[in-house]
Amino acid sequence: EADGNLSIHARPSEDDQRGWTRHATGRILPDAAIGAAAPALDLDAVRDRLAAYASDIYPALARKGLQYGPAFANLRGVWLGTDEALGHIVAGPEIAADFSDAGRPYHLHPALLDSCLHPLALMPGEGTYLPSGCGEVTVHAAAPAGSEFW
Repeated sequence: EADGNLSIHARPSEDDQRGWTRHATGRILPDAAIGAAAPALDLDAVRDRLAAYASDIYPALARKGLQYGPAFANLRGVWLGTDEALGHIVAGPEIAADFSDAGRPYHLHPALLDSCLHPLALMPGEGTYLPSGCGEVTVHAAAPAGSEFW
């Protein structure tokens, strides 16, 4: 919309009579409204205080009932603490075409955003943590092909 408000809707299929369901709403702000750049993060210090996750990531998530297709399996490393997690995310070849032209539709690809949440499901403890909401996402720059995220 012209005022920056947005909503995300989905439906099961074109021939499903239930219609569209709204799943999310948000607002897109111009760069000037966002403020300062993200603070620097000392990745070495974070990795030093956390334990590297030694298992195969996606088989471990599958054992918890979370199955991801190739486009959403972008997590390459995980470091965990009791109340902190760090993930190393690299855009896989399955979504490379989405970054290939100047008119690409994403500043932050949905599969990469989803991959940012995967370390949470590997946190120690019983059950599986599955986020159901997000208060705010700030994108400081568009992610070029081959980007890695922490």
